[in-house]
Amino acid sequence: MTAWESVRSTATPTIAAALIEIENQPFSQPSGQTWYRLTFRPGDTNRASLGGDKAMNRTVFLLILQVFIPEQGGTKEAYQAADVMSGLDGRQISQEGLTVHFQTAGLSKGAIPKTTPGSGWEAFNVTIAGHYDSTPQ
Repeated sequence: MTAWESVRSTATPTIAAALIEIENQPFSQPSGQTWYRLTFRPGDTNRASLGGDKAMNRTVFLLILQVFIPEQGGTKEAYQAADVMSGLDGRQISQEGLTVHFQTAGLSKGAIPKTTPGSGWEAFNVTIAGHYDSTPQ
């Protein structure tokens, strides 16, 4: 399992898969209904430990869940998504030689050109930073 697959399966179990746009996968944007875009942005990788059988690489990441709500739809669904993501705060998962550590989730109003007034959508960004540890290949 890749880091992305591990993070995605942990972060989105309560959101209907049909409503989540994931990079490089086909998606039909629903009309007049809240939908989500999940983005995984890995950062720098550094050697976290050396020597013997304990050599380990550490990669930082940012997980972004964008919540697109029809204009005038309120903020309830954005806050619910933030609550789901905040359930990952401080959590650690280990699968198939990969250990993922989540930090603190945050919610902000999106500043995305697609969500300018009159576009029909408002966007909110739920972000959570973290890092994952893996053994060097």
